[in-house]
Amino acid sequence: MSISGYIKHSQLGDIKITDENNNVGNFCFQEDSPYFDGHFPDNPVLPGVVQVMLAVYVASVDTNLKLTNIKRCKFMRMIRPKEEIKVVVFKEKKGEQRLAKATLMIKQEICATITFVLGLS
Repeated sequence: MSISGYIKHSQLGDIKITDENNNVGNFCFQEDSPYFDGHFPDNPVLPGVVQVMLAVYVASVDTNLKLTNIKRCKFMRMIRPKEEIKVVVFKEKKGEQRLAKATLMIKQEICATITFVLGLS
């Protein structure tokens, strides 16, 4: 499923492009989101792949670049239904590519950090 498929199952707040290197997005997935189905019964958790796709979406919203490589992913806190997720992305230009570092947070608590590369696909 494309990232737009993931996004339509959430409540999307503003995605702010603070400058050419920084983007911020806000999301909130409801209990009935299909991404919680089976992950896990009676203990719903937002899957890591959805968290990665949120980071990529926020990083690439102002560019035509696509995900080409995931360098590092670290998940530190489970994300539950109805929690407001803030995704902060810093991008560093490397020729035609961008090295992106994303932090996903609930309030001020870090849930995940993801380092990845955006490039021409």
